[in-house]
Amino acid sequence: MKNIKINSIIATLALVLPLVTGNAALAQTVEPLKAGTMAAKVSELGGIRNLADREINRRLEALNDRLNRLQSIKKLSESDRAAITTEIQSQIDAMNAIKAKIEADTDKETLRADVKSITDSYRIFALIMPRTAITAAADRISNIVDSFNALAVKLQSRINNAQSAGADMGSSIAALADFNAKIADANTMAQAALAEVAGLTPDQGNKDLMKSNIAALKDARSKIKSAEADIKAARKDVETIRVALKATAKVNEPTPAPATNN
Repeated sequence: MKNIKINSIIATLALVLPLVTGNAALAQTVEPLKAGTMAAKVSELGGIRNLADREINRRLEALNDRLNRLQSIKKLSESDRAAITTEIQSQIDAMNAIKAKIEADTDKETLRADVKSITDSYRIFALIMPRTAITAAADRISNIVDSFNALAVKLQSRINNAQSAGADMGSSIAALADFNAKIADANTMAQAALAEVAGLTPDQGNKDLMKSNIAALKDARSKIKSAEADIKAARKDVETIRVALKATAKVNEPTPAPATNN
């Protein structure tokens, strides 16, 4: 009877031990796989974070540059300056906030969604940067218009003086009229471009708003180009007047008295 029990125990152990040792071997095999998977996951998340950091830093650098330039724009109203400054600063704050969130993300899907929001929700390069560039261009054109208006007064005075001296200034009068028309149109176009982009806001993924923003930016750029073309044409008018005035001055130069022999 004892031999039967012992044999039974031995037989049972023979069946159980392979299972135990097999499970141990399996555990040894699975554990490294888990560690490797975790390492791969950490590496993947780190790669995504590095990409996000580069994109965020690139946007922060551009935003801070625009913020500094904004303070030097002379023709911008204080209310518009304050509104754009506030928006740029809010974008800077938002970039810093999403950067902190990305650093804390542990789930790949959440991380990817946060990274995607850098471009979809904030539209820094798609809206903020183009709008401030248009604003700066409109301000530059307005400053040129101011200086050209002052120049027009001086040109008119010189043309009047030349006419009074008997010179034919018909071409200069026409050039000055065109000059005045061009700088007036340049100012109109610049102010219209500024007004068109002043109220634009990030689309936050709204496709209709995105389309309207793109259309407004495109039209504003077109107005800036028209204003720049007006300025270029106005400069040509100035050159036409300058040449005519120079020629008139030579004609009106007094004839030197003949030399006398003592």
